[in-house]
Amino acid sequence: MGGTWAGGLNLYNRQTKTFTRFLHDKNNPKTISSNNIFGMAEDENGYLWIATMGGGLNRFESKTHEFLNFKVDNTGSNSISGNWVHAILETSNHELWVSTTGGVDIFNHESERFTNFKHDSADSKSISYDGANVLFEDSKKNIWLGTDVGLNFFVRIDSSFICYSIEDGLPDNSVQGICEDNSGSLWISTNNGISKYINGINRPVKPVFKNYNKSDGLQGNEFIKHSCYKGKDGTIYFGGLNGFNSFKPDNIKENLFIPEVKFTYLLIFNEPVEIGLSNSPLKKQLSESSEIILSHKQSVFTIGFTALNYIAPKENQFAFILEGFEKDWNYVGNKREATYTNLDPGKYIFKVKASNNDGIWNEKGVSLQIVVLPPWWMTAWFRILAFLIVLSSLIGFYLIRVNSLNKQKNQLEKLVKKRTNEIEAKNTILFKQTTVLNESNVLLEERQQQIEEQNKTLIRQAEKLNEANTLLEERQEEITLQNEELEKHRNHLELLVEERTSELVKAKTKAEESDKLKSSFLSNVSHEIRTPMNAILGFTSLLNKEFLSKEKKTKYINIINENCEALLVLIDDILDISSIEVDRLAFTNEKFNVDSILINLETFYKLNNNKSIELEFINKNQEDGLFIYNDKVRFRQIITNLLNNSFKYTESGKIEFGYEVIEKFVRFFVSDTGVGIDKSEIDKVFDHFYKIENNPDVLYRGTGIGLALCKKLVAIMGGEIWVKSILNQGSVFYFTLPCDNDIMPSRDQKKKRT
Repeated sequence: MGGTWAGGLNLYNRQTKTFTRFLHDKNNPKTISSNNIFGMAEDENGYLWIATMGGGLNRFESKTHEFLNFKVDNTGSNSISGNWVHAILETSNHELWVSTTGGVDIFNHESERFTNFKHDSADSKSISYDGANVLFEDSKKNIWLGTDVGLNFFVRIDSSFICYSIEDGLPDNSVQGICEDNSGSLWISTNNGISKYINGINRPVKPVFKNYNKSDGLQGNEFIKHSCYKGKDGTIYFGGLNGFNSFKPDNIKENLFIPEVKFTYLLIFNEPVEIGLSNSPLKKQLSESSEIILSHKQSVFTIGFTALNYIAPKENQFAFILEGFEKDWNYVGNKREATYTNLDPGKYIFKVKASNNDGIWNEKGVSLQIVVLPPWWMTAWFRILAFLIVLSSLIGFYLIRVNSLNKQKNQLEKLVKKRTNEIEAKNTILFKQTTVLNESNVLLEERQQQIEEQNKTLIRQAEKLNEANTLLEERQEEITLQNEELEKHRNHLELLVEERTSELVKAKTKAEESDKLKSSFLSNVSHEIRTPMNAILGFTSLLNKEFLSKEKKTKYINIINENCEALLVLIDDILDISSIEVDRLAFTNEKFNVDSILINLETFYKLNNNKSIELEFINKNQEDGLFIYNDKVRFRQIITNLLNNSFKYTESGKIEFGYEVIEKFVRFFVSDTGVGIDKSEIDKVFDHFYKIENNPDVLYRGTGIGLALCKKLVAIMGGEIWVKSILNQGSVFYFTLPCDNDIMPSRDQKKKRT
């Protein structure tokens, strides 16, 4: 049998040397479902299983030459996951594995139903991608799946998957082919070379990959899907864009040579250093030097090094460390130089180690002592000289000061002696005058005593008057203070009365508004529940009628499901807002791709858009997508509520949504050309149960809790939400979320949320 592209299935008769061609006939359901065939496999019962592009999976009965077709079943009850089938594998225990564009399936021969495996970003044990390029069973009966997002190992005990990617050592995540050599190791072709995986145990935990690329003799780094084969003599073949490679794994030997490491050159400020110049730190070749001495002006230097291994030298790996400056080794791949800038004065040891192309390391490596000299103003001799100069200046100043004081002392002694003689002469004259004065003083003292007695009498009278005045002043001050206190109490009471009156008025107004909002909410909820319930009851009663066709029953069931889902969304919103009010809403923080969610929402709304509205997702700053750390489910809930709100109030025009990164936050937006919001209502749109009813002729369905729920979720997730709007022109809703782990809520805060 032979499968072709656009030529159907061909059966060759060896006796007559003729072909029988099987082609698709749209009028005959027992013919092959597509003329484009991508793979075939025969099961234990002799059935030939055929993978087609767009026609699903076909089973060929060789006796009747009839085909049984398996396509995606619209009812979704364990049908095949996709109509474009990539690969088929019949395992040793007679399982039929099928890979499609929608997932990977296992076919049950008895029930003729499929078990589907699809990627789930919330489940780390799910398959890494919806679909596989290659399906492979090894000699230990392990199942391996090569996808565009890594190599998957099937864990049969719990039907989960372990994914290995670039982070685990694969050269590329796109796996194109898998073969097993005679020793049990897997050989994997990718879009970036070939990798050898030593498959030593049934359930690998820590993988070890040995990678080969074009420098090892491959025709190129990119290989073709399914283009792999192992011959009877153990030779493995892989086909690529530039031909194919064949090799016997047993003949590939590892390079066990430990390479010698050498220093090659020295650069200062990116200029080569010559040997023997007056300011050169090199007195001989760098590879022969054990030490170099650098001045403070030579602050930027680069040291080159190499490993003496000439088998695939581009695959040599290097690591270096500057002891005294760094604590850990720097593993730099095949980079052959190290640069340092502005080192502090001191002694350092620069060490380099290297490996050959097969990862055999020379751990001893080479070392070089580097001495960085300080500038002249930081040297010991300069500090000693400066100290001596300062000390000499202090001693000189002290001696000059002492000499000046001695001169002043001698001058003062002469002046004191002269003044003393003058005073003694004056004292003699004063003595004579004193005798006369003493006699006069006796008379004056007697008169003074008489005056003092009179003064004492007057003082007593004045003291009594002062005491009376003091009592009057104290009483006056007490009366003044009492009046001031009474005035303060009166003013305070007036303010309290005014504030209490204002609070009562506000409380009354708020209570009246709350009653109106709750009444409106109950009315809206009743209407929102009644509409889907009426639909469910109506179509349920129709299902009991026997004359209905299968298509109408399916249609009515879908309508019932849609109305049930609408009720669940309404109930979930009410439960979420209630959980937030009592601080019991569960949150789960994880790292997720914002663009993936927004792109999926764009696709969903475009497919389900019944209005003449243009929808566009705009990525302001990112090219490869934005990852943030927060609650993925609540983020999708916020975006969905805002988009639903825009579709609700927009009949035609355009809706745009996206984000832009601003410092440590991401600002998201949803813009529409709908009815807009009046300025008087902008501050109320995030209140519980509040709905905008601008046009009395149009009914906008909803309960008025969607935006209130968004506001509370954004606040708990560390952001803010607001709206800008012009009546009859449209609205733009904004909200922010942190994109930096340093400003994420603390662990205690996370516990409080849950």
